[in-house]
Amino acid sequence: MHINTTTLEPHIHINITTLEPQILINTTTLEPHIHINFTTLEPHIHINITTLEPHIHINITTLEPHMHINTTTLEPHIHINITTLEPQILINTTTLEPHIHINFTTLEPHIHINITTLEPHIHINTTTLEAHIQINITTLEPHIHINITTLEPHIHINITTLEPHIHINTTTLEPHIHINITTLEPQILINTTPLEPHIHINFTTLEPHIHINITTLEPHIHINTTTLEPHIHINITTLEPQILINTTPLEPHIHINFTTLEPHIHINITTLEHHIYINTTTLEPHIHINITTLEPHIHINTTTLEAHIQINITTLEPHIHINITTLEPHIHINITTLEPHIHINTTTLEPHIHINITTLEPQILINTTPLEPHIHINFTTLEPHIHINITTLEHHIYINTTTLEPHIHINTTTLEPHNHINITTLEPYIHINTTPLEPHIHINTTTLEPHI
Repeated sequence: MHINTTTLEPHIHINITTLEPQILINTTTLEPHIHINFTTLEPHIHINITTLEPHIHINITTLEPHMHINTTTLEPHIHINITTLEPQILINTTTLEPHIHINFTTLEPHIHINITTLEPHIHINTTTLEAHIQINITTLEPHIHINITTLEPHIHINITTLEPHIHINTTTLEPHIHINITTLEPQILINTTPLEPHIHINFTTLEPHIHINITTLEPHIHINTTTLEPHIHINITTLEPQILINTTPLEPHIHINFTTLEPHIHINITTLEHHIYINTTTLEPHIHINITTLEPHIHINTTTLEAHIQINITTLEPHIHINITTLEPHIHINITTLEPHIHINTTTLEPHIHINITTLEPQILINTTPLEPHIHINFTTLEPHIHINITTLEHHIYINTTTLEPHIHINTTTLEPHNHINITTLEPYIHINTTPLEPHIHINTTTLEPHI
């Protein structure tokens, strides 16, 4: 049960390696340990979804040191706040003294920061005594980190001068990612005065590559100049891929196909003419969108000349896509009439997921006028199942019409229980009725045993 026993607020913890729910247990007594509701600060109990044993987390008022480690597997784990999706702060809020964490590789303890004085604090492995010191966020002097594989030191940026710095272990040349400890977003790595480009390291090959000059915004290469391995950049505000374009003439510029490393052309963001995203050697298609007009653009195989046109979200006429493995066509929805549509390659029967590019959540695919249910495909069996009527919000069955295994989703008005499953482990996981906050039962669709 992931539930606060007083307020019955649910929450989730995730292991960042396996993405499985965390096992949280006291490694000395092997007794369960208590979690805390961030609003009421009351303790609450979690359940290990494999063993179903309870375990106790920290009390966020006293916040005495606690271990985040599984006593059987010794796997370490991180906690996530399910509202902000940021790592939880684990500190004694009265004394603001540091508390013990575990090094993910060695599982030795290390000390965190005192958030009042903000003095540097040591992240040290008590066996090897290798230090990795966090930044002093008052003086913003550079600090040393440790590569969590090799435990060798590496150098970070001085975030006042923002001179280029190396994101690489100088001994082993292992690459690594840094996070801004306030925003928890990737660090900005640039000299903010001359705004000259600076060197990064390709995570696979460790060869250098060049970034943009953010004043002139001239096209820049996102490619390793030795191996021609491509890589992705992220906008740290929107967390979407960076727009890479010359903002003065707004001429198109060259990108690289991530698989074949062949060049392809991007759009002119002023004229926003249709443009082809295609690998000129292999003719593999890939999807892009005009971000101003959101007009469709053509993805075409220049050998077969088969078109796959994206939707026009003004006219909302249907459009054709291509499975980028088989290049067979499949049909998408008309989002005005929203009649049922197939999310499946009609030749290979490979299923696929669609994403709303604003919310980054799976698309809601439903007829919005009669609000009748429509057919989806079970990703494993490829059998059809029925979705909800979003006006009446009656319980609806997500069922495989061949095996008749149920998986019930919630009614968002009555908040009655519904059935879910972890798609990796196929173990059940728990939902909650958020009005009375009573637990409710799910069903394991393999064993059909109930769980709370």
